Amino acid sequence: MKPPRWIGAILLISAMLLGPGVGSALAQSESEITLPRLGSAEWLILWLVLASAFVALAYGYYLVRKVIRQDPGSAKMVEVSTAIEEGAMAYLG
Repeated sequence: MKPPRWIGAILLISAMLLGPGVGSALAQSESEITLPRLGSAEWLILWLVLASAFVALAYGYYLVRKVIRQDPGSAKMVEVSTAIEEGAMAYLG
């Protein structure tokens, strides 16, 4: 499948705006591009980001479990929440 023409125009304009180095990088094939080696500080940052992502997922799981375990409330609260849910589904559906 051939990409739309406007994608090529955007790449050409961005290469012209960003400078001559970008234009030559766009012309290279992907196999010729070499990425810089990561130092110890970059690796540390990557591992910290990964660890924080897992902590965030675990905290989200904890909060979901905590909310699900809560009492739904009185009969009137359940009735109101059911009406709100029905209205939301009617709007979305």
